[in-house]
Amino acid sequence: MKTWQGWQLINFRWEDVAQALWMRYPNSCSPHVSSEDTLSRHRQGRSLLCSSRLFTKRSVIPQWAARHITRTSFVHVIEVVLPFYSNLTSGLKGRNIPYD
Repeated sequence: MKTWQGWQLINFRWEDVAQALWMRYPNSCSPHVSSEDTLSRHRQGRSLLCSSRLFTKRSVIPQWAARHITRTSFVHVIEVVLPFYSNLTSGLKGRNIPYD
C-alpha cells in the first residue's frame, strides 16, 4: 500500500483556503471527478467542523490496460476534511475504496 503525507504553507487567507477545500469538487477543471456526495457534516466543539465526502473518479490508466487490470474504469474515494479554526490549520485525509 502506498501512502503520502505532506505539509505546505499557503500564503492566502485561512478562510479562502478552507473554502477552497470545501468547494474543490466537482468543477470544470477536474472532469475526471463525476460525482460528489456528502456523507456527513458536523461540528465537534467550537472550532472543528468535520466533513466526510464520497467521490467517484474516472480511472487515469489507458482503456486497453484497464481491461486487463480492473473490471471498472471508476474508483470511489472517501475524503475527510478537518478545518481547525482555533489555530487556523486544516487536515485532509483521503482513501480509495477497493472493488473486491
